[in-house]
Amino acid sequence: MEKNRLCAFTLLETVTVLLVTVLILGIPPILLKGFQARQEMDQAIKLTKAELSHASYYATLTNCEVNIINARESHLLIFYYAQKDRTTKIKKVQFSPRVTCWTTYDNFHINQEGKMSPTTFTFNCDGKTRQLKIQMQWGKQVLNEISS
Repeated sequence: MEKNRLCAFTLLETVTVLLVTVLILGIPPILLKGFQARQEMDQAIKLTKAELSHASYYATLTNCEVNIINARESHLLIFYYAQKDRTTKIKKVQFSPRVTCWTTYDNFHINQEGKMSPTTFTFNCDGKTRQLKIQMQWGKQVLNEISS
């Protein structure tokens, strides 16, 4: 006599497969969120460095001041480039809404020689903080980045 035996998975096998599936599908979104925050903060720091260097060169070459305002609520830095004809060119550096930027002073300027007072930009995104310290050495702008 032949037994009619049904083949099926046991409860333990089913639970194990479901657990592994949940882990495989659940971990990447968590890691992706941290990666995106790091990328957004890197982008904000790169934009700030580039625009500060450009403003310093502009002030030196044109012999005109550049005023900078940190608009924290709007997540942007506003650069006011004075021009010889007494008009002002405005350049805005927009950050991601998740990135917040604090500066030592909310308003500061780069003089006609391309020099500015030492200041620190502090960037925060999802609990991670990085600082960009700006100093003048030998008449040249030095940007030092500090991670915390």
